[in-house]
Amino acid sequence: MKVVIYTFFLLFLTIWTEVSLSNAGFLVPLLFFQMFYLTVVNRWRFSLLVALVACVLVDHLLGYTSLPSVLFTIVVASFWRSIGDCSKVELQFLPISVTLFAGVFILMICTFLKYGGTIPYWDWFVQLFGSVVCIAFLTPFLIRVQDWLATKLKILTYAEVQREEMYSATNK
Repeated sequence: MKVVIYTFFLLFLTIWTEVSLSNAGFLVPLLFFQMFYLTVVNRWRFSLLVALVACVLVDHLLGYTSLPSVLFTIVVASFWRSIGDCSKVELQFLPISVTLFAGVFILMICTFLKYGGTIPYWDWFVQLFGSVVCIAFLTPFLIRVQDWLATKLKILTYAEVQREEMYSATNK
């Protein structure tokens, strides 16, 4: 139950921040980062349910078509959970930034097709590229803050995902 409350608290903060920044004129895809984090910590099935709720909210509030991008993010995060090294938080900017760049590209294509080419896609690209770079550099800080809160709640953190799986696999 703590995991569900924690997840929806993070989701509320993410959507509120993304909508607030978007209303101020800054396009920041924080939902992609959050879905990457949640998928690594909680696996893809839980993240898929959360993604459906989050994408419906963000799409209605901002006019995006974010579900294909978020699904791509969930797939990449699932692979990263199984083959990547999640214990070194400082190195997480690399997979997250690559995933965010691809997710932003998919978001732009879907939104461009939805509105029939009437969006200023070059302005979008410049803003989204800048925000992805900022999120990539803030990734270690964001992961540490969320892990700190998860530690206080005594739930699984991003940095201990693979250690937990190795420990449970050897003690079966």
